[in-house]
Amino acid sequence: MKTTKLLLALAIVFAALSFGFKARAQTMVPVRLYSGSNDVPLWTGSTTWYLTLHNESTNEDIYLQTQYYNLGDDGYFHLGDIPEGTYTVTASYYNSGVSEEWFDYYVNNSGWIYNHHMYSGTDSTLATGVVVSYNISTPDSGLTLYTFTN
Repeated sequence: MKTTKLLLALAIVFAALSFGFKARAQTMVPVRLYSGSNDVPLWTGSTTWYLTLHNESTNEDIYLQTQYYNLGDDGYFHLGDIPEGTYTVTASYYNSGVSEEWFDYYVNNSGWIYNHHMYSGTDSTLATGVVVSYNISTPDSGLTLYTFTN
């Protein structure tokens, strides 16, 4: 009788744990960044961007940075994949020749933001509430950040 009760209790605990934690497959989407300039020679190759993507749904931070080997033939830095969700996008840049700069930028079709002032090495929140998802009809689905110095 004791063994039966013990086995029954273990079965109940196992069943509760099995049904309580359902694994969800996460759809991963790409992150791209374009960085251009009219006034700073060699801007794209000599500037490192640091991104913090805060997933507002899960309260997790993802840290990415540009590297020369991430630069594709299309002119975009391909930084990897992130799970779908709603994000706050924070960025900073480092360029040894430029301590501060004015930027125009947009994040995922949010509309252009003009004349955004940033200091090198200082985090700047660019957008909040950015919905990042996969859309089969949009080849550029995911998260795309486009920056251009003035």
